[in-house]
Amino acid sequence: MRGIVNTLKSRWKSIGALIILYYILKIVLAFTVAKFAGLWLIAEDPVGPADLMVVLSPSSVAHRDIATDLYQNGLAKKILIPDLTLDALDADDLSEVEVPQVDVGAFSMAFPSGIVETFSPNNLEDLVHQLTGYMVEHSLHSAIVLAPSEKTRRIKLILKEDTETTGFRFAMLPVAEGNYDPEEWYLSTHGIKIVVSEYFEVARVLLSD
Repeated sequence: MRGIVNTLKSRWKSIGALIILYYILKIVLAFTVAKFAGLWLIAEDPVGPADLMVVLSPSSVAHRDIATDLYQNGLAKKILIPDLTLDALDADDLSEVEVPQVDVGAFSMAFPSGIVETFSPNNLEDLVHQLTGYMVEHSLHSAIVLAPSEKTRRIKLILKEDTETTGFRFAMLPVAEGNYDPEEWYLSTHGIKIVVSEYFEVARVLLSD
């Protein structure tokens, strides 16, 4: 009888260990998937000399510094920036955006006169349409695109159709701004909001094709 009891106890311990292991693996998998989900939103391409540099967040110090460095190293001959912030381009109502306008003058001061030009898109899709139109008009063939890291996948997807039809070469360069951690985004409400909203926008782009 005692042997049977001991056998049952041993089996229950084994079952308990398997259950604990199952939940540990489930948690590890959940964190791995979450990390992948955050990293997937970031698209990055090799950057080389290009005809044009497009800076999508010119109000950001990080974007301006990287753009300055790329220009000084001869990687772009011309710079194009939108006159609205990316938050404004994504918004349905501009009155809800804290700072919708870009300070074009402050950005342009970092470069020689005539290097920086602006354009006025209504949203990201229109931004890409105007960008490719600008490149056709000025006989340009390649561009480096600086954008907040979490938006680069969506922008790359929007650019994809134009790349296939025009032969233009776009190199995405993600810029980390400190407000998005791709590996631990799920630890903050702000991070969750960014990832959920970006995946919604990515799905919208994919479904519109």
